[in-house]
Amino acid sequence: MSDILQTQALVQCDCCDYFCIPAGADYEICPVCFWEQDAWGISKPDQRSGANHGLTLRQGRNNFLQLGACAARFKQHVMDESMRRHYRHVPRHIIALETPANLCPYCEQDAIWRVRLKAHPEYSFLMCFECDAVWDSHQPVSSESGSTFPVYMQSLGLIPDWNVERLETVDWQDAGE
Repeated sequence: MSDILQTQALVQCDCCDYFCIPAGADYEICPVCFWEQDAWGISKPDQRSGANHGLTLRQGRNNFLQLGACAARFKQHVMDESMRRHYRHVPRHIIALETPANLCPYCEQDAIWRVRLKAHPEYSFLMCFECDAVWDSHQPVSSESGSTFPVYMQSLGLIPDWNVERLETVDWQDAGE
């Protein structure tokens, strides 16, 4: 195991603070605490995480300290404490209380992002990565408007290509203006 750890660049898990997540991996599940790395990271510890079944990072971190897992139901999936010593651990203290961003009007789990297709950078649009809702950049964002990612791609005459670049989160209440 230590040979693998020495050859692979690892980043710190947002929940347990162990360096056990492969660098560059999105939405990787931590083997130490079973937290799924999400779009919020440690910047919004009080934001509900769709990837983590509605838990906030702060709740997951507290659960890890008490239970050894981000949630009680994942205890059977986490790494044994004796194996954790193979990973570097640098505890962090998260004190910032964030106001939840404007959440997607469909799923209320993730922010709305301005994105563009990597293969077709001329196409940019607004998207929720949790539920795959999409709005044209000049379309008002609401639960009555928008489309799904595959339907939107087909409306452009393109095959759905999930290789998108996140540009920025947007205040969707102002996004269509």
